[in-house]
Amino acid sequence: MGHIVRGLALVAAMASGGAACAGERPSGRNAPNLAACRHIEPVQGTEIQRTGPLEVPPEFSGIMATDLTRIAISTLGGRTLCIDASWMDQIIWPEVSADRRFVQFAWGGYETAGHIVADRNGRGRHFDTGEKPVPSPSGRQLAVVQYSEAGFGSLEGFGAWDVSGKA
Repeated sequence: MGHIVRGLALVAAMASGGAACAGERPSGRNAPNLAACRHIEPVQGTEIQRTGPLEVPPEFSGIMATDLTRIAISTLGGRTLCIDASWMDQIIWPEVSADRRFVQFAWGGYETAGHIVADRNGRGRHFDTGEKPVPSPSGRQLAVVQYSEAGFGSLEGFGAWDVSGKA
């Protein structure tokens, strides 16, 4: 239960943000480093239509780098956070929190989709919340509730994350 409440805070922090990182151009140790991410083989078959790197949204310029199967996000401490992008065809609705700590985006692919929240604090961490999370009033937790026609209009899931500490 504590993880759920903690997750809500991250969502709040992100919702109150904007594109604060737009135009950020870190250099040296703060630039995202794809070479630091493990190699991921491309998905075989016709499911993936994309043949090149994911397009980096302008909001993430200077803090994100991509290739065919990976996303690298620079942390505030100079490390690189790596995300598997092998099933992603596009990044949509990018957001950066006002304090630059959190980045989030929805993504779509062949019969799949999700919503990534990345905490750039410390070593960095990320989680796929499925839908855009909502932060708690304190900003220390994020939560998400998912329901859709696929679930016949019923609740499909609930998640919560603690984002109060150091990643």
